[in-house]
This record gives sequence, structure tokens and C-alpha cells, in this order.
Amino acid sequence: MTDEAIPEQLEAARDTFTEATARQATEFARSLLQQIPELESVIIVPVWQKETPGNYDGITVGRYGALQTPGEVARASAQLYQTLRHQLEKQWGIFVALRENIQKLEAQYDAAHASQSSNTHSEQPPAS
Repeated sequence: MTDEAIPEQLEAARDTFTEATARQATEFARSLLQQIPELESVIIVPVWQKETPGNYDGITVGRYGALQTPGEVARASAQLYQTLRHQLEKQWGIFVALRENIQKLEAQYDAAHASQSSNTHSEQPPAS
């Protein structure tokens, strides 16, 4: 065996980041379901820094494996909808605050520009 083959074997044996994410998320979800009887399912949505083919959109683990009944799917979908709605409302609040800050800066700029413009006109000698 050559020294060059060792890193290749180690790399092949190591989980990819997507596989590691899915494995650890599934283990975490199963642990929560075992510890908290009120939970019906756990959905984990990883947010990737860069879109890559093969990245998981989400990991869903039900109390008995995959979500199996229309009720389980509907309740999970309703919760995802509420989560997305909350995130969109937070994002909207950020946009509103940003717009207000831009408007304040524009008003400050306009006031400074108007003041500077009136000073320039008052310092000019009268026309003869």
C-alpha cells in the first residue's frame, strides 16, 4: 500500500457533509421523540451556505418512522407553514426598518445639501 492510497481510503470512509448532516439530524430527532412523548414528528431544515446538488432540503422523522397518515402530514405541513410565515414576517420587519433608515439618511443628506446650497448663494457678491 502506498502513502497516496491512505488519504483516498480515509476520504472514502468519511461521511460527506450532507450524509453527516442527515445522520446527525436523524439521531437528534429520534432522541427528541424518545424523550418527549408530546412530539409527533421532528422536521429539521438545514440551511446550506451554498446550494449543491444532493443537499437535503429537510429531514423529517416521525414517531414511527416516516410520516404515514394524512393527519401527520397535514400537522407537519401546518407547522412548517407557521415557521415560514414567522420567518417572512421577520424579514419584512427588517425591510421596513431598512427603508426607514434610508429615508432618514436621505432627509439628512437633503437638509445638509440645502444648507450648503444656501450658504454658497449668500456668500456670492451681489451682481452689479
